[in-house]
Amino acid sequence: MRRGFWLLALGLGLAFAVTAQGQPPLAQTSSRVSGDRAWKHLNAQVNHGPRVPGSLGHAKTLAYLEAELRRAGGRVTVDRFTVRLEGKSYAMANLYADFGPTAPDGLQGGMLAAHWDTRPVADHDPEPANRAQPIPGANDGASGTAVLLEIARVLGETPPQTPLRIAFWDGEDLGTTDATMFYGSRFYVRNRPLPRWGILLDMVGDRDLVIPQEGYSAHHAPELTRRIWDAAKLLGYASYFPRREGPAINDDHLPFLGAGVPFVDLIDFDYPYWHTLGDKPERCSAKSLEIVGNVVLHVVRELDRQK
Repeated sequence: MRRGFWLLALGLGLAFAVTAQGQPPLAQTSSRVSGDRAWKHLNAQVNHGPRVPGSLGHAKTLAYLEAELRRAGGRVTVDRFTVRLEGKSYAMANLYADFGPTAPDGLQGGMLAAHWDTRPVADHDPEPANRAQPIPGANDGASGTAVLLEIARVLGETPPQTPLRIAFWDGEDLGTTDATMFYGSRFYVRNRPLPRWGILLDMVGDRDLVIPQEGYSAHHAPELTRRIWDAAKLLGYASYFPRREGPAINDDHLPFLGAGVPFVDLIDFDYPYWHTLGDKPERCSAKSLEIVGNVVLHVVRELDRQK
């Protein structure tokens, strides 16, 4: 992902009828996201090594994700595709885990998503000698993936009444331009049934967690954005989700916004270790993963009740 420097020509006309109904805090419900469990998923990914397509760490993490999603009870699909960049071919894979009922004509529910690959170069590292090395990707890649694995566990125990897909994108961070990034999400929009709404988790593990309303999301998915920040306030997390607009970020939600799907990007882009070798677990926290996970889970449950 990177800051957005161009305006979306969307022509959206998004129809997303939502209401701000007060719901009981998650503490009063039977299932919560565990920050400790999500933290274990974050560390497992980092311990596999950088998850650059074609690397050993990438292969190990793909097997880990598939095993964990099946253990959670998800109906798992793997989309394999090949990308060619600068004369080199990269074998990539998106993973999808479906929960709740199966829609007869394909996905007709919501989507939670994150990218699971890591950047092949630490191009923002303060040490020039480090900039050709791949990043560890604790926050940038592993954090959103870890939260979604834990949400999958909760959904497996208490399935939604409407279809919900958890998607893990590959190739988000491979290149340097919009044309050479976001491969997994762009592949999905071209080839798979679109969701009714979506929430993207990217860089949500920062120890100093502050998630403002991402610019494109606030303008092109305002109702879903409002619902998420209402949930954060209701759960006592308003200080972590300030109700102000942050920068517009070019990220995996853009292909969906361009296709007319309300898709919100949850991202804390104020992270000094972005695209550096310093993006390690000690810069993240289990508490941040738990906060984001429970806000997202609350919104999922709320939308499911309003089916």
